[in-house]
Amino acid sequence: GALIDVHFLIDTSGSMGGAITAAKAAAADILTGLSGFGDLAGGVGVFSEGALYPAPSQSSVINLDLTTTTADVATAISNVTLGVPDGGGASGPR
Repeated sequence: GALIDVHFLIDTSGSMGGAITAAKAAAADILTGLSGFGDLAGGVGVFSEGALYPAPSQSSVINLDLTTTTADVATAISNVTLGVPDGGGASGPR
């Protein structure tokens, strides 16, 4: 089988509210689909336009390094939340 590395990076800015649910569902579907092609390693991260003002605590930011434990990747995807690490967009600092 193939060796596959995939990293899901999702924008959690306030303006992405409607898109986050769709992005999480698509990421979960992609993860499931790719798992049948070979050895899969996945990771998950989030970002927001104002994430450095002020710097969020590390515990509030999803940053899962590549792992072959797809259940951990699926859990990280499902934990992506609007406004975490910060609100971004209209609700974030300017």
